[in-house]
Formats: sequence, C-alpha cells, structure tokens
Amino acid sequence: MKAKKILAFLISAGITLQSAPIFAMAEEEVIFDGQILELTPESTADVVIPAEKIIFAEEIPPETEAADANTDLTETVPATAEEAPVLYAVSGDFEYSVNEDGRTATITGFVGTVTGDLVIPEKIDGYTVTSIGDYAFYNCYGFTGSLTIGDSVTSIGNYAFNNCSGFTGSLTIPDSVTSIGNSAFYYCSGFTGSLTIPDSVTSIGNSAFYYCSGFTGSLTIPDSVTSI
Repeated sequence: MKAKKILAFLISAGITLQSAPIFAMAEEEVIFDGQILELTPESTADVVIPAEKIIFAEEIPPETEAADANTDLTETVPATAEEAPVLYAVSGDFEYSVNEDGRTATITGFVGTVTGDLVIPEKIDGYTVTSIGDYAFYNCYGFTGSLTIGDSVTSIGNYAFNNCSGFTGSLTIPDSVTSIGNSAFYYCSGFTGSLTIPDSVTSIGNSAFYYCSGFTGSLTIPDSVTSI
C-alpha cells in the first residue's frame, strides 16, 4: 500500500496523527497498539496515530517483522517482591503493605469479623510484620477479648487502636516495640489487669492511653522511655 493511499484514508476517517505507532500491513487493516484494526471510518474515527510513526510493511526488515510477531505487547509485571514489592494486599483477616526493604510488612487494616481476641501475627505471606500502621484498627470496637501484638512488631502507629473500646481482656505489648504513636490506644476503655510498657519502648505519643479506664492493676513505665 502506498503512503498517499493510507494517509488519504486516515484523513477521511477522521484519525488524528498524534499517538501510538501503527504498522500498515494491507489495504484494509493495520496493526495499532498491538491490535488489528479495520480501516473503516466507523471503526477508526476516534483513533489517534502519529504521522511520523506510520511504517509500511515493505519498509520493515524481515528480522523486525519476526520479532514484532513474537513480542508480547502487554506490560510485564515482576513476580517477586524483590523485583517489585507489593504495595497493598490482603491476607486472611488483615490488610498490609510491603515496606521498602521488600522483606517486612506493615499491618494497615482489618477485614475479618470484629469479635473475640485479636492477635497481630509475626509474619504475613512470608513477610515479617514490623509495624502496625496509622488507623489500622480505628473504630474496631467489636473485639471482646484480649489484644496480643506479635514479637516482631517494633512500632505502633498513630490511632492504631483508637476507640477499640470492646476489649475486655489484657493488652500484651512485646519487648520488640520501640514506639507507641499518638492516641494509639485512645478510648480502649475495656482492657483489664495491669499495663506494662516494655523496656524496649523509648517514646509514647500524646494521649496514647487516654481513657483506658478499665485497667485494674499496676502501670509500669520503664527508664528507657525518653518522651511521653
């Protein structure tokens, strides 16, 4: 097919010569963005094509044609976390995000049934859980048992368990935790027993345990805490 003939057709079909590459293969069809299109005004009226990217079949070297025929034009997504860490995912009852190191994760939400005990796992889909994100369990007031945080967790985010007032059991914070965010346990009024802050904690945010009125035992804050 000659250039003038294709260009005349494109103009008559109302095609704008501005966007993706097109390969002219025959008088009645072209390959555009990896798809065969019939050259009819009805089917191509909204197609946008760059004039400088029109290539005629006779101009394509044989090796190029073969390569193009066998090339998957869809975007390839790496399969492993090392190549492209997952941004957000769901596993069981938890939503999580993979951290920048590609090996650890942050719990960002809860999608399970809000009842009974809550145990934050140490691993999720092979990733080590190192933090509980901001607002991760915000307003999950239906839990009625104890809260146990896995030994791998190092930080508890702002408002992480804010208004989880239904807990009636104990709160266990592991020795791995170094920081507790602002209002992390705000209005968790149902916890009972003692509250022990482990020696690993160095900072406790504003109102972290505000209105946690259910504790009936002792409160222990270690010397490691430098800011409350």
